[in-house]
Amino acid sequence: AKSAVALKQAFIATPGAPASDIEVGVYISRGGGDPAAWHFDNNHNITIQVYGSKDWLYTPGPPLAMASRALTDLPHDAVSQSRPIPSTSRSSPDVRCISLRP
Repeated sequence: AKSAVALKQAFIATPGAPASDIEVGVYISRGGGDPAAWHFDNNHNITIQVYGSKDWLYTPGPPLAMASRALTDLPHDAVSQSRPIPSTSRSSPDVRCISLRP
């Protein structure tokens, strides 16, 4: 956890960096496990794959939510309520895939 805190502090100390938009987390999963449900993140994500591989599906575009939430959760603010929910079909032209490997 010390290195995660150091990473966050480095972003905060960098002029022009989105200091209020930094979260550092560590996620571990087993191969063949259930994928995470579609959700909105209202922060930037930097991902480093240290072992194995992962396909990360996402839809690019402007922020769709003022707060992070699951795609199936009802939005709590007018801005989020006014925006359409993007298609999550893997065959949709709006869905992009990044294959992560060390």
